[in-house]
Amino acid sequence: MMKGEVDMKNFRMFTAALLSATMLYNTNTMLFASEHFSDIVTNAWYASAIDFVNESGIMSGTSNTKFSPDTTANKAMLATVLYRIVGSPAVTTQNRFTDVSNESWYANAVIWATENGILEGISENTFGSNEPATQQQVIAALWKYAEKYKSK
Repeated sequence: MMKGEVDMKNFRMFTAALLSATMLYNTNTMLFASEHFSDIVTNAWYASAIDFVNESGIMSGTSNTKFSPDTTANKAMLATVLYRIVGSPAVTTQNRFTDVSNESWYANAVIWATENGILEGISENTFGSNEPATQQQVIAALWKYAEKYKSK
């Protein structure tokens, strides 16, 4: 590919990351739209986007029937969205965080995000998985993700 050309696959994945982050930060009381979840309106303008991230495995609901659009996103959720976008690669380091169980649904995502410099723990041995992801953390994570994965 020549300089300046857009790799459409990478562009779509980056766009999905931005969309996911936007959805993570929606503080609207309006309900999302999708055919998969009972807590959303079916004719919202973003219905296809929600279906895309759900069907692509980038995001899922909080249960089989609920998307929970008003739930505050935490650091584990942010790590998981970005980890899934890059294809959930194998992690190569040990889990150093005492607050992240190796059996948790987000363990590999947290290990990947910290080993790749996308997110940081709140201390050497504490990640803060259940802490709300701040706007600053989301922006910084997207920036670091884009630098690492979209410059290729």
